[in-house]
Amino acid sequence: MCSRLLRLIALLLFGFAPYAIAADQAEIQKNGTDLRKNSTDLRTAKFFSRPITELEVILLNLKAQAEKSASFVTVRNLMKIAGHQLEPEGDAGFDPTSGRIVLLLKLTVDDMSDPWQVTCDDTLRGFYGLFYFPPKDIDENARLAVMGKYFGEAIRIDLANAKGAVDILLNSIVTRVIFSVADKTNPRELKWSRTCTKDNVAGNTSYTEHRYH
Repeated sequence: MCSRLLRLIALLLFGFAPYAIAADQAEIQKNGTDLRKNSTDLRTAKFFSRPITELEVILLNLKAQAEKSASFVTVRNLMKIAGHQLEPEGDAGFDPTSGRIVLLLKLTVDDMSDPWQVTCDDTLRGFYGLFYFPPKDIDENARLAVMGKYFGEAIRIDLANAKGAVDILLNSIVTRVIFSVADKTNPRELKWSRTCTKDNVAGNTSYTEHRYH
């Protein structure tokens, strides 16, 4: 009874599938490296046990919000989801080449009216707006309070530096929307890939378009 209870608790805490928890331990070879401790291999020393950085925490929170925001993207007459089966995809990540944070929305649609850039702009603004970032015309305490859901406990542990980090973070953001447009004659194939990208620093939006055939 106790064993079954422990398995149930583990399932609720970690969300593992029952078959993964119930795997025959005799069939699993013990890991030669304890991932909870520093590795003896110099190539991975301290990697698995290193402290998580504030940037990583923020990215995880932004990613969760991106996934949530994508589900609220309005499907309009200008952009119908192809086959009504593919849901919009939201993501967030760090681009090491530019040192920028990228908020990404992907949509597969069966049509886009021209000028398609207008539709892309409208969608980009809506997606970015769902993150509810603070406006620039409010004081730093209010701005930090709005960013609390992304900064986590840092606003209590390192309040002074957290205040100064708000503008740095917001200016680092690039927002991108990618439309994959289906071919009307063959909805199973794509005709266009259309992208709009907004740079928070420059304040401008760039557009790219690729025709598959």
